[in-house]
Amino acid sequence: MPLLCCSRVGYEEIYLPDAAETDARDGSQMDAQTGDDADDRDAGADAGPDAADQTDAGEDAGADAGEDAGEDAGYVDAGGNDAADAADAADAEDGGSDDAGDQDPDQCGTIESYVESHSVVSTEFVEVPGSEIVFTPSGTSENWLVLVSAALASNYSGAAQVEANYTINSVEKGIGGIRPNDPWMAGAWQHFALVTGTVEPQTVAVSLREGRDGYQATILRLRVIAFRLPATAEAHYVNSETIRTVDPAVWQSYQTLDVNPQTAGSYLILSSVSASENPGQNSVGIRLVDPQGGYWPQANPLLLDHLAHHSNNRYPWRSFFVARAQDLDGPGSYQIEAIGSDPGGSQIYYSRILALRIQSFGTFQTTEYWPQVSNTTTTPLSASSLAVQPNPSGCPLLAIQSMFVYTSSSDSTYYVSDFVVDTTPVASYSNSFSTGFCMPFGVFHLLPGNGSPQLYNQFNPSFDGMEALVRESVIHVFGR
Repeated sequence: MPLLCCSRVGYEEIYLPDAAETDARDGSQMDAQTGDDADDRDAGADAGPDAADQTDAGEDAGADAGEDAGEDAGYVDAGGNDAADAADAADAEDGGSDDAGDQDPDQCGTIESYVESHSVVSTEFVEVPGSEIVFTPSGTSENWLVLVSAALASNYSGAAQVEANYTINSVEKGIGGIRPNDPWMAGAWQHFALVTGTVEPQTVAVSLREGRDGYQATILRLRVIAFRLPATAEAHYVNSETIRTVDPAVWQSYQTLDVNPQTAGSYLILSSVSASENPGQNSVGIRLVDPQGGYWPQANPLLLDHLAHHSNNRYPWRSFFVARAQDLDGPGSYQIEAIGSDPGGSQIYYSRILALRIQSFGTFQTTEYWPQVSNTTTTPLSASSLAVQPNPSGCPLLAIQSMFVYTSSSDSTYYVSDFVVDTTPVASYSNSFSTGFCMPFGVFHLLPGNGSPQLYNQFNPSFDGMEALVRESVIHVFGR
């Protein structure tokens, strides 16, 4: 039986293991979720209970083994190793996902590249050395999930215009950017795409630019992942590759995914969008609406729908991402909605919605903590945490960590988010923003399938007395 364990605090019920697995443990969701003893400042554990194309397809065989999700043992370094060095780095016994039980890569179907840091001075996109991965589907019914996450920064002291994109076989599939007003603030970029219906080799690579001539853009802790989905995942997917102008003053639907489950079950729902505000002072808001009419992120008590922004010139393509687990007992529709403020002109780009059947995975471990969590000190606070159990198959685990960060304070300070494995940050972000706006921060990374790490979503303001707020802090970990 698949290993299923979840704690969900919010609108939905708590997932529990099936009867056999409950007997094997003590029946408590805490067995695989919060790990209170590891962090007595874990607000997620302490504040709540214990706690357009559309595709349906399948899969079969593989690609290279996964690589290290850690901070200091990458696939290749930012400077770009030669081929021999890259191979040595990928094969080394470094505790990364490629060491997970010495699994045959064709069996596990995971691959990851990692670049600690790389900088460019160019207004045109320049490929990031070491970012490339290659995989080859073994059949047209095989589905591969491609995920990209990183921090973006600039040395420009005004409103920087840092952007990164990724291509699959030289065709752009996603773009993201930030626009910090202070040098070296590091904003989040998260995006994904589904590859299906092909047996051709797939090459994924990331490029970087700074829109301000003569200034330096930097990408930090870049991860590019390909994950072969199980044949029974029932991958429901819809995407748009075109720029669409957002209507002002009213929420409108711009993308719909219709999900018709073969049987009642639980699904992992992922959605990503890139959004850009109109030149001047027009802002843009994004949200996902579920089949019950619930908003992701939640609309109350504050306006959490708008992406954080500044008002000078064209805002780069800001990243929106959400990940949730939800029960479906019949057909339902998910919609990406957007809104712009007057006089209009905001845009969205590269929108996706993906639904995957949770029971198809060999293991699926998750915590979703939805209530608001506050931190007014510079000491990092955990909004949620997850004690990961080893994958019975030994294959690497894909981890998705995400939360919405906002503030009740002015934008005179910046707000920090760290995603941590045990004591090591695998992603760190910082950005300033105003009351009433939010930022989705997150990371995708691979974990060794034979390990038992503790994952944390942490946050704090940069100065004591300022208030950093988080809602909907989620961690999903799953594998074949």
